[in-house]
Amino acid sequence: MHGSLRYYLLPFPLALLELVNGFGLSLEYATNVLYLVSVAVKDYEVTRLLYKRGYVEDQVAYAKHLLTVSEGDKLSWDISRGKPLAEALCLISCLKSIGCAAPLLSDKAFGQEIKREIVKSLSYLPADYSNTLLKVIFDGFPSLGADTLDNIHCIVGKCKTIFETAFRSLTRQEV
Repeated sequence: MHGSLRYYLLPFPLALLELVNGFGLSLEYATNVLYLVSVAVKDYEVTRLLYKRGYVEDQVAYAKHLLTVSEGDKLSWDISRGKPLAEALCLISCLKSIGCAAPLLSDKAFGQEIKREIVKSLSYLPADYSNTLLKVIFDGFPSLGADTLDNIHCIVGKCKTIFETAFRSLTRQEV
């Protein structure tokens, strides 16, 4: 599905260049954001394909496994706290497992269960962070189409709210 070099040598989306300028990101940091988003989008697309081909129960089981919060997830968040760039990257990394689960949200039998699992998978985060991620997930993934590069650009554009939330938390801490 994503065997071509086209899916691994990715151009920087305009929305990512706007984030670089707006939040003072280094190119190395922006490359990490692009990598994390591309993995989340490609995982979404693979699950969507498998789901359409009838692999429902195994995809549900796999998504539920990926959505299980680990001690490493919690530790990553604890280490990131108070550092907006680290917080944003940590939050964007959450999109991988959720991207894998997102195509299952529309399933009549499992959709509500998957939604609960997604919300539960973010329960270790402060409410404003988890709410921001949920907005990116529920607004972004269902709108994705057939073109992988367009999909990556779409989700990168949605990440602006993640950066705004992370930098807003810094402002609150300084007050």
